[in-house]
Amino acid sequence: MNEQVFPLDQVFPSGMAIDGAHLDPPRKLVYAWAPTMAPPVPSPTFLPPTRKVTSYMITGQDAKKASVQYIIDGKQSMTVFKDVRTLAKDAVAAAITYLQGGTPVATATYNNGQIDVPSKPSAVVTVDKNNVRTALIDSGYYQLTDFEWPIMSSVIPSSGGVLTSTFDSTTYLFPAGAFANPVVISHTMTSSATSSTGLAGIGHSFAIAAVYSETGQAAQPTKPYTVTVQYTDEQKGAVKESTLALYYRDGKQWVKEPTSTVDVDSNQVVATPDHFSAWTVMGEIRKVYLPVVRR
Repeated sequence: MNEQVFPLDQVFPSGMAIDGAHLDPPRKLVYAWAPTMAPPVPSPTFLPPTRKVTSYMITGQDAKKASVQYIIDGKQSMTVFKDVRTLAKDAVAAAITYLQGGTPVATATYNNGQIDVPSKPSAVVTVDKNNVRTALIDSGYYQLTDFEWPIMSSVIPSSGGVLTSTFDSTTYLFPAGAFANPVVISHTMTSSATSSTGLAGIGHSFAIAAVYSETGQAAQPTKPYTVTVQYTDEQKGAVKESTLALYYRDGKQWVKEPTSTVDVDSNQVVATPDHFSAWTVMGEIRKVYLPVVRR
């Protein structure tokens, strides 16, 4: 499918708007297609070009890097992800089975108007800003460094506040009095870290910093704050889940935050540090011992 991108500050071409009168509440919609191979198939129902478009939605297909970056930047709502690794694996397995005179495994059928054709559909994943990292980075399809990730920031007054980074599921809770004056808190995602002491990261590495709103000078909290990192079962990989903890960078080494705890039931690492730093979630690597066979 060829996709087209139209800058949000420009007028959309006529014919791209479709009637949303059947929606609740009724509204006019524009669907645009992101980066590209061929003209999109027009919708059967169009609004006259004189009608004003009041809302729009930019979508895409195939999870190309450009589309993923648009989702991260907030310029595109979603893309459809069909993992070519799975598609290729299933196709090769089917071909080998045919060559060996067998019948490929089928998990469903598709009626082509004549017969029910045996098939093995692969998973189709809708990717948006809420699962872009889990679906495409944690799965190993892309690398974190393939994209530019936004710095999440928020003004935290002296009465306290919350900052959440949706891309890596990290939340900060600052109590009242953590800062004498309003500060701008910034959260930056970084590449995963791995220690040389038998520890491995699980894809949650970040840095947090703050400056006073009025002066721009660096700020540190005067009270402990709470940081919560939500992880997935896929992210923990071969790491022993019970050993997961938050570590901070001290010079050239990673140091375990003393207040760090892990809740394996809710998949959360929680800590109440009293300083800002570069942080990462790591755990002990699960070791496998092979038996020694003597002759």
